[in-house]
Amino acid sequence: PVYQPPAPAAAAAVIPNLAGGVPEDGTNLHISGLEPHLTDVNLYQAFSGFGAISSVAVMGPPGNNKGFGFVQFMYAVEAQRAMAAVNGLQIGSRVWSVTPHKKKSA
Repeated sequence: PVYQPPAPAAAAAVIPNLAGGVPEDGTNLHISGLEPHLTDVNLYQAFSGFGAISSVAVMGPPGNNKGFGFVQFMYAVEAQRAMAAVNGLQIGSRVWSVTPHKKKSA
């Protein structure tokens, strides 16, 4: 089945209820395969049902993003559940890849 993401959000839209505090280790996910029109709000909407989100960011300007972004959950179990559920799904016209974010070594 193909999941249809919500329509692109207005530029002034805000992401509600980002969790405060310090996230557990292993909670930052890298999401690739995003369509260019998707925004932070769309990414939040796609993942918020899996648990408390600390931060979300689509890389690049709205309407012309770089095709990837990040979602950081507060708890590792929620990040794992989201990754298992969304990785490999066709969302819109693209297949999303959801993997743990690994910081680049200096």
